[in-house]
Amino acid sequence: MKILKLSFIFVVFTSGGLLGCSCEINHDVEIARDIAHFDLDQEVTRARAMENPLNELSGESFINISLGRNCWIATNLQEFGLRIRSFPFDWNVTSFDGLCQLIENRFEGFLDIKNLCVKSGGPGLYNNRYDCWLAHDFNEEFWKNNEQGYAVITTQEEIEHYAKVCEYYERRIQRFYDIFTIDMPIYLFRREISSAEAQKLYVLFKEHFPRAQFTL
Repeated sequence: MKILKLSFIFVVFTSGGLLGCSCEINHDVEIARDIAHFDLDQEVTRARAMENPLNELSGESFINISLGRNCWIATNLQEFGLRIRSFPFDWNVTSFDGLCQLIENRFEGFLDIKNLCVKSGGPGLYNNRYDCWLAHDFNEEFWKNNEQGYAVITTQEEIEHYAKVCEYYERRIQRFYDIFTIDMPIYLFRREISSAEAQKLYVLFKEHFPRAQFTL
């Protein structure tokens, strides 16, 4: 059995079978609040960088993708110089079920205002459809919940900010699906995952991306 370890990150599955298991991490919301590596303008620039991944990946031999559960995967990949481009789970706090549903639904309704709300106990906005926190994308001080229970924007500045966030997530999501059409090793990282969850995630990726060369 061979285990690839990057700081605290363990490889679990390859497209050919089981390799190992991951470690356990708690306090995701507190972790997300404490991480200061996120810069919106930098992320927008990064998100615009790869219009056509089939052409612009020609100089790379593999690609790393964070699947959450929190921001530390993207942070560590970035610190090791292994986060070359952005993907949709980089800076969010996602439950395992929410992760699977987002992939299955191709992120339908991910940034729909009616799925977002201000919720105590966490940073940013909470997506109640997919049980995830958009921990670094929004300042919850500029939002409030209406009578229907979903978030509304209170300033023109935040309206413009919301449009910018939607733009870079659209690019990241498209890139996420496009990347699995490329004939290249893909390494997927997920923090805190049980063996049963790893097996489910492996099956999900095999179902949606049957030709991809991925390692989870």
